[in-house]
Amino acid sequence: MTLSSEPLGCANNNIELLLAALLKDSVRVIPCPSPRNKMNLTSAWFWPKVSERRFAQHAILEAFCATIFVSAFGAITIAIDAMRSSDNGPDYAGILSCVFYAGLAFGIYRKSRIAAASAFVLFLADTILYWAAVGPKGLVYRGLVTIALFHGIRGTIAYHKLPPRPANLPTIAESFQAVDRSPSRQDE
Repeated sequence: MTLSSEPLGCANNNIELLLAALLKDSVRVIPCPSPRNKMNLTSAWFWPKVSERRFAQHAILEAFCATIFVSAFGAITIAIDAMRSSDNGPDYAGILSCVFYAGLAFGIYRKSRIAAASAFVLFLADTILYWAAVGPKGLVYRGLVTIALFHGIRGTIAYHKLPPRPANLPTIAESFQAVDRSPSRQDE
């Protein structure tokens, strides 16, 4: 069996380096100068690194999902409250709040720093007012959403500080088409 003398790519882990050592005569493997920045689950959620584009996008997506959840949860509670008692009429302030959170979620999805900061400040003010009226209830829910929205601020700021992508960077589809066009390996 002969393999191409083209490089396989970067060897990031021990298995790839072992494979390269076994097949050293027929395959060239280029060791990566620095391994990819990996994060464990705890550090990825409680304090994600936003120094790379993909981590900043993950923090932004986290804030987007949290804001959509707040909007949907508010809409569900308003609907349940409306079905339970019909004497007060609809809660227009609650409906407006849900629509506003949905708009902020769209802004966060579009990587707006103002939308991320506004969602964080609005949710924090809502939490303070809720705790002043009812007491400290919903600590886990409000704490997790506050952390996610804060990461959204960090992610959007870091995303805009990162250098732009090169203009001639191929898309994923173009990359797969290039792989399909490469000469096939021949088995002997």
